[in-house]
Amino acid sequence: MGKSIFYNAPKLKEMDLMISESFMGDNFGLEEIKKHYPYNVTLCKKEDIDEAIRSKKENTAYLVMQPCTIRNGVFYVPTVFDAVNTTLMSAVIPSKDTLAPNAYLSTKKSYQNLNSDTMDAIHN
Repeated sequence: MGKSIFYNAPKLKEMDLMISESFMGDNFGLEEIKKHYPYNVTLCKKEDIDEAIRSKKENTAYLVMQPCTIRNGVFYVPTVFDAVNTTLMSAVIPSKDTLAPNAYLSTKKSYQNLNSDTMDAIHN
């Protein structure tokens, strides 16, 4: 896993992080997230995140899996934004070793799932 861009990451400890249920893998759910992310977190539907953004819900952040293309593949950057003003809170940039040639270079849905390394890096 690469480094987290965390200009605003320390503020996440005071916010509720909304994560779409669609990013959960078979063996990685809310219990696993809480082992690696010590702050408030809510699993929800994408529509709930959309509503938080529309209503500029205070003290709320949301996670998206930002697709980025490289050569003939795609890698996903877990990125966290503030729901009030879409300020970048954190982004986990894959390391060079992670990018080639493995999981991030894929269009498969399973590579958009969160894991323990990602959740550790979001706030560190």
